[in-house]
Amino acid sequence: MKIAILGSTGSIGTQTIQVVRELNSRKETDCNPHIQIIALAAGSNVDALAKQAVEFDVKILSVKFFIQQLLFIKFNYIIVSL
Repeated sequence: MKIAILGSTGSIGTQTIQVVRELNSRKETDCNPHIQIIALAAGSNVDALAKQAVEFDVKILSVKFFIQQLLFIKFNYIIVSL
């Protein structure tokens, strides 16, 4: 199962990521498929976003400010402007 998380560095986003970690640590079955995070979006907390991107090998990111987008482009991430 592939998902995108908007607001990944906020309260609900970090809780969602924790649920993904927990579910993925269990044995994969038809009722519990592996969850792949394919995109993350955050407002301005680029440190937390970068850690999430590395942990889950996410290449598609969205951040609020252009200067932050440039930082991720430098490291070959795909940036989506919302």
